[in-house]
Amino acid sequence: MAGILGKVFRKNQSTDSGSVSGFFSLGVTAIPKTFDTDELVVEGYVTGTIKRGMVVNISNFGDDHRKTYMASVIDIEVKQKQVHKASNCLVSVRISNPGELQIKPATLLFTDHITKSEQKESYLLALEEYYILKKKLLLREEEFNRMSITDLAETIRIYKEKHSSGNATSDKILNQFNSALAKKILQAEELYIVSNHDTGEPHMFSKLVNQYNDVYDCTQPKILLFTEAYLKEYESKYKRPVYDIIKFDKNDSADEVEDILGMYFYLNGVSGIHVLYDNVSLEAEQLVPKPDYSKIPENKVPIMNPELVKWMLLVGQLEKSTKDDKDIYLTLYKKYLHRALLKTKFLVPIKSGSPAPVISDNGNVQLTNELKANLATSIGKYEKESLRIYTDWKRLLTEYNSDWSAFVQPLSALIHEFDCAVNVTLYTASSYYVTEELYDEIINEIINE
Repeated sequence: MAGILGKVFRKNQSTDSGSVSGFFSLGVTAIPKTFDTDELVVEGYVTGTIKRGMVVNISNFGDDHRKTYMASVIDIEVKQKQVHKASNCLVSVRISNPGELQIKPATLLFTDHITKSEQKESYLLALEEYYILKKKLLLREEEFNRMSITDLAETIRIYKEKHSSGNATSDKILNQFNSALAKKILQAEELYIVSNHDTGEPHMFSKLVNQYNDVYDCTQPKILLFTEAYLKEYESKYKRPVYDIIKFDKNDSADEVEDILGMYFYLNGVSGIHVLYDNVSLEAEQLVPKPDYSKIPENKVPIMNPELVKWMLLVGQLEKSTKDDKDIYLTLYKKYLHRALLKTKFLVPIKSGSPAPVISDNGNVQLTNELKANLATSIGKYEKESLRIYTDWKRLLTEYNSDWSAFVQPLSALIHEFDCAVNVTLYTASSYYVTEELYDEIINEIINE
């Protein structure tokens, strides 16, 4: 930021302290006081050396699309005593007013040669000092409104890692921050999500839990959401061929973020979101209420099978995964997948205009030759005719146009006549192929549990 503007600023500033070269970063830890429209006083811990006459950059590090402004250091105080320079201590600094920038807790002052990691360190120190140590996380609504998604998530993370006592009071305070974070996310103009390249859906993060004697279970999966402020950092961390970064913008609809997250929660079976970090999480219903179909006739309720889709996507992610304990994950995921398969009612594509399927007394369709001729069949993996079936309309409609409709059936009504290919789309990793032999194995597994 120095350049020509920097030279102009330097020519107009006092250099009675000698050279103003050097570098520092400072995160604001006190709300600035305004002496007049041209000057501000800010307080914070300076890392490096700040000198009177320096030209500095000022930016809100945690804001999306942050802009950087320039100001000059007019005076420095340490313990209420004016000094020409200060190093690695708490200072009060009078600067020229940068104008349009809204200075807030954790706003950064920094020189050109400070790295991004050094800027981030000062930003995090300021968040901790102001919101946790000074304010004890007890904020007014206007203070929450000033914070960005990144500010909130980082403050929650720092508190959990370094200060939380885990008692009821601590939980109550965190609930207020979580509510503010949920509100900010639903109002966001844009958000970024880590997607899985193989499944074409948001990557699902689940961890192993060692219950006892190497008997494992896994946590319910969440997806990872992050902000533009950390885009470069996350792009370097989540790369192809395993990951993609997807961005969605709020366009004309005020409910767009809620609609997108609701689809992930209630079609894909995602239990919630991680915001920047896995210890900063919101449950699905903290963001989007679960759909209530209690007053809708059963035949009008949308076909959704999130419990099955969840485990199918988790299995699909593992193909190129390098994670430790991959075999344990796969065994667990398939166990839950197989249980869900037996409970699921699938959409079976049928050509529009075909005779209506005849349903027998047990509720299963009668697979006549006429009906089979109008189904979405092909030669499967083992030379046996396979039938494409789908968990929901979203996935069916990616493959079939208005020339097709569908009827609903469980796997048990179809598997003895066809192999069943579940959710065949462009993303083959998100599908699952079931033979009659596998079906029988699943039945035996469940019987013998």
